[in-house]
Amino acid sequence: MIKNNYIKFYTSNSHSSSQFEILKNRSVFFKKSFNRVDSRVLDSIYKQINFKQLKFNSIRVLSPSIYNFSKKNFFKNKFIVMQHIDGMSGDQILNDSDLDTINTIKSFYNYYLEKNFKTIKWITVNKKIILNKLNEINRSIEIKSLKVLYKFIFKKINKYYPKGIKWPFSYCHGDLTLGNLIIKEKNVYLIDFLKTYNESIVQDLAKIIQEIYLGWSSRHFNSNLKTRANIFYEKIWPSEYWKNLDNYLKTLTYFESFITICRIMPFVKKNDDVTINWLEESIKRLNKDYIFFK
Repeated sequence: MIKNNYIKFYTSNSHSSSQFEILKNRSVFFKKSFNRVDSRVLDSIYKQINFKQLKFNSIRVLSPSIYNFSKKNFFKNKFIVMQHIDGMSGDQILNDSDLDTINTIKSFYNYYLEKNFKTIKWITVNKKIILNKLNEINRSIEIKSLKVLYKFIFKKINKYYPKGIKWPFSYCHGDLTLGNLIIKEKNVYLIDFLKTYNESIVQDLAKIIQEIYLGWSSRHFNSNLKTRANIFYEKIWPSEYWKNLDNYLKTLTYFESFITICRIMPFVKKNDDVTINWLEESIKRLNKDYIFFK
C-alpha cells in the first residue's frame, strides 16, 4: 500500500501543463497531477495500466506500474502515482545515448510499428470526424499567429480528404515522442499513453515524424547540439518499416502530422518563442517535403 507521508524532492512541468513530482517514502515513486480529468484522460490511463509487456531479441517493452488506482479516487484527487524508472528520457536520450541505446530505440520503433500494423482494421469514416476535431482544437488556441497556421492546415486537410476516408484503426500509444520513452539498459518503458480521436498506427507514425523528422525534443538546443541530435535522429529512424509502408498509409501519415502540430497549439504559452518558431518551421517543412511521404 502506498502511504501519504511522501517527501517531495523534485518537481517539473510538462508541455501540456501536467505537474510531475518525484516522491520518496521508503521507495521512490513518480506522481503526475492533472489540471483537469475527464473520460479521455481516464481512458489514456487505462491504456497504460492494460499495456502488455513485449519482448523481442534481448529488448523488453514495458510500462511503469500505476499504484492503487481507482476511478473514484482519480476523479477526486486528480493524480496518479506510478513506479519510478531511473533511466533516460526526452532530450537526455539525445544528449547521452551510446550506440547500444540508439540500436535499442531503432529496433523498438521497427518492432512496435510492425506488430501494431497487424492489428489494423480498415473502416470508412466521414471526414467530419477529423474536421470536428480540428475545430475543437481551434477553439482552444489563444495565440493569433497560431490561429493563422491552423487555418492553413484546416484548408489543406479539408481539400485533400474525400467525404468518406478509409481509415486504419489499430492499437496505438498515441504520443510516441522521446519524452514518453524511458530507456534503461535493454528495457524501453512507455509512459503518458494518449487516447486519441482516431486510434491508429497513423497517429503513432505522426508522433514519430514530429520527433525524428521535425526535431521536437531538440527544439531548444543550440546549433551544435542540434547537429548532434540530427545525427541521432537519422540513426533511430525506423527505415525498415517505413520503406515497406504503402503510399496510402504514408499519405495519411503526412496529413496526420499536420493535425498533430495543431494539437500542440493550444498548450503553447505566448512567451514560448522557441515552440512557436518550431511550429511555423515544421509546417513549412511538411508542406515542402511532401515527396518524403511518397
